[in-house]
Amino acid sequence: MSYGEEQKRVEQRLRVASMAQRTLFAASVADRWFRAEQAPDGLEWADLLDAVWMAAAGDQTAHRRISDEIGRYHLSEHSHNEGQNGTQDFTEQGNVAVLFAALHYLYESADFAVQVSDTGVQAADWAAQDEEQDPEEAAAAEVARQHRHLDILDEWAPVVRYAETGLDVRTINRVEDELLPLLR
Repeated sequence: MSYGEEQKRVEQRLRVASMAQRTLFAASVADRWFRAEQAPDGLEWADLLDAVWMAAAGDQTAHRRISDEIGRYHLSEHSHNEGQNGTQDFTEQGNVAVLFAALHYLYESADFAVQVSDTGVQAADWAAQDEEQDPEEAAAAEVARQHRHLDILDEWAPVVRYAETGLDVRTINRVEDELLPLLR
């Protein structure tokens, strides 16, 4: 099966996954590419990513932080509401993935989680080209990694299924200590 077909399978899996599984998935892909690119954090992208991780682990206090950061984004030059005359933050795929992960959490739309997946594949392709490696192999490896993360999240589904409505402190600690390291 080609990586394009496998990427379509990732999309199908995301569309049937729970909100919590998609949020954890989106955070993991965004985190990997944000850190790999050592992206500039002109709008506190690292803080936004941390808030998405908190939300993914079931911490309800993260919603306000994410909302505030998205609001600041929309009011800033980063939003490019006047065309492409804003800052260059969005030449980095890690920043794009963080934004889509946050939007997924806020709006509970599988479309944003799929965008994070696609952004990760595009980032792998571009990184391979920059390093004069085979972009198709890199994209296929990213898709395989995404499938592994979805497999892990399937195993954890009973624990995280309702994270968006809040988890008890003990479960949040378990998710942070046991699950998140598997996804980072």
